[in-house]
Amino acid sequence: AGRTKTIAVIVDDVSNDYSAQVLRSISDFAHEREIEVFSGSHESDPAIENELIHSFISRGVEGFVLMTCEEDHSQWKTDAERGIAFAFVDRPPQKAKFDSVLTANAEGVREAVTHLIENGHSRIAYLGDDESIQTARDRFAGGHRDGPRDRPLRQREDRASHARAGEGREG
Repeated sequence: AGRTKTIAVIVDDVSNDYSAQVLRSISDFAHEREIEVFSGSHESDPAIENELIHSFISRGVEGFVLMTCEEDHSQWKTDAERGIAFAFVDRPPQKAKFDSVLTANAEGVREAVTHLIENGHSRIAYLGDDESIQTARDRFAGGHRDGPRDRPLRQREDRASHARAGEGREG
């Protein structure tokens, strides 16, 4: 089979600003190179993510950019060996080695909390995404749980909240 000049971008939620920006940036880059982009949202459901990947593979995509929710990516090693490229963005691959582009989540939040403390703030709350997401766990560790290395925060559960984007909290 010939080259299809297609890739697939799978993000958590295309209505999320960050996910939309990732998709837009990749689409713009690909368009300049005459590469077509398929896209989909997995809504933090590994079954949907896997269904999308299988569907896009059956359509002949040459590669993937994944903002993954899956916890085991070893299942894609065979496809990678067949020449399908996998690259991960925002969330690292698990149980397999693939290229990835990640943010220093813990360090970034730690710097933000340090900045707040240095400017006299002492009642600092943490509002984060679902703890099942690696980046949310990293951010929580960097800012709320561990805090700045030289000024650890006293953890208070009433000042930490985790929820999926768009979900309300009771109470």
